[in-house]
Amino acid sequence: MKKRINPFDNIKPGMPGLPAASAKPVLPGMDLPVWPPLPDDHDDLDDSLDDMSDEDINALLDEIIVTEKDWTNTHPNMIKCGSDKFYARFANSLQMLLVMECRLPDEVSYDVYKEVSLTIAAYLEDFVSGFGVWNAIRSIYRKTYGRQLPFFDCEYSDYFDDDINIEDVKFLVWQTFCRIGHTYETVYSPGSMAVERFAQIAYDELVEAVDKAPEAKRVDDYIRKVLRKGDFFEVRDIAKWLVCFNKLTSAPYVFEDMLAEAENIANSTSGKLQNVDMGVFFYNVTCTRSLQPYSGPLGCHPSVYIAEMCRQRGLEDLACRLDRLDVIPFSDFEVKEIKGGHVILKAPDGVEYNVVKNSFGPGMDFKSAKTILASIVRFGEEWYQNGLCTVSGEVIDKEDGLREMTYNSTKMLEHVRKRIEVFGGRKVFYCAGLRAVSEITGLKYSQKKDDGNEIESNDPVVLFLSETDGMVVLRDYTECFKDKANPYYDKKVAEDRSLALITNCTIPDDVAVYIADNKLLPDASMAASQGKRYGKKIVQDNLRFLCGFFRTPDPAPEYED
Repeated sequence: MKKRINPFDNIKPGMPGLPAASAKPVLPGMDLPVWPPLPDDHDDLDDSLDDMSDEDINALLDEIIVTEKDWTNTHPNMIKCGSDKFYARFANSLQMLLVMECRLPDEVSYDVYKEVSLTIAAYLEDFVSGFGVWNAIRSIYRKTYGRQLPFFDCEYSDYFDDDINIEDVKFLVWQTFCRIGHTYETVYSPGSMAVERFAQIAYDELVEAVDKAPEAKRVDDYIRKVLRKGDFFEVRDIAKWLVCFNKLTSAPYVFEDMLAEAENIANSTSGKLQNVDMGVFFYNVTCTRSLQPYSGPLGCHPSVYIAEMCRQRGLEDLACRLDRLDVIPFSDFEVKEIKGGHVILKAPDGVEYNVVKNSFGPGMDFKSAKTILASIVRFGEEWYQNGLCTVSGEVIDKEDGLREMTYNSTKMLEHVRKRIEVFGGRKVFYCAGLRAVSEITGLKYSQKKDDGNEIESNDPVVLFLSETDGMVVLRDYTECFKDKANPYYDKKVAEDRSLALITNCTIPDDVAVYIADNKLLPDASMAASQGKRYGKKIVQDNLRFLCGFFRTPDPAPEYED
């Protein structure tokens, strides 16, 4: 994938929106400041533009201007609407206003103005058109946590479920700052000056625009039609929209990241990219991403959002099918039998799956197929093949019981749940190396040297046993857990690393609940201008949510040097 060019590289610091050099962010967290706009007589912009080539200026415009096509690309299946011009103009107007009114530290990505504007425009379109994406996010949060939103006080009479709200806008601004490429480096404070200022400007613009904004009728009709019909492949397209393109639920740079992944697959498969149909590999990547386990601000499966959108429309049957949706990642299946419109596939552990034959696509030769490498999905009462598959004329080799268990998530999860029962519901363990991990899990867990011999290590690790995700083993964070059972706890280390652990994307939801309920990370905090007590309260009160938020993959952009 071609790296992104920073269009502001040739512009002098100190222009509106581009302050002079400031201090680098300090972990944990960052309270993001915002400076006043520059005076009207500030002429660095004119001088900087004079020094730029036409190519640089065009690159700048390409990066910051939202076109009608850009807005169309945020829709499912890139559906074009007559309302696209309005929302593109709204996003551009808001972006220019933010640039003129707010100056951020130069460590913050130059994309933040555009991404915030696109997200707020998506919030407006979703509200006016009745897509129900934002309502689904809020409803799921309320069912899970008993409140409207994290961080912000929404429990009063001026917060309306059926109107735009300043708290909604604050959350979306915070989310965009955190998703803009700093997820693994910095967690921005939701109470920072920048979040407050951006949100107030955006909210004022929303108030002016909400009565004028047109409905995206074609998109709403499409969503309603797909959900009423309930076809697996069309519902998967809605999931693809939420994961990859909808600005309320997708992370920035997902599209570029998918292209890069498709190129990597093509290169590793053929070695000659120019002779490969990239569309085939891109299709496979989008199918996989559409059903990824974690997505959006709540870090849940995309089917959870769609199920809630169904319930808003009274489509309980489809919502229940989505609740039971199950995804088996790529695995080797033995082809046992072709029976009517189904193919019977046998997994390494002996479990058989009745998969819809047509889901493999036209031209599939089952007569010579002995083994199929594929991912399958249960939707309702049927199993479907998802994405591409690889066919082999050889029968799958039998592996030992442990290896077979790793192929099949259901069998592994059954084992983990039994181990949790053995330890009385405990889900977090502190181990002196991998041998101790093996003793707790009842499974051989080791690392090998190049010569095949086992590595001997007593370095402490923390082990999570999850009823939904199986086992997770982490180094470098054992000292963070304040627990009578943890001999490695170190308060100073915990203060430095606990927030990084939360943003590590590796804490399963049931483990996050266990950690929060037992107050195992009491030192987790973030920087905040309101003081240490505020920074700690924000993290402690929202620990489970933050773990979920950072489980969603957040690809960062690549820039030309």
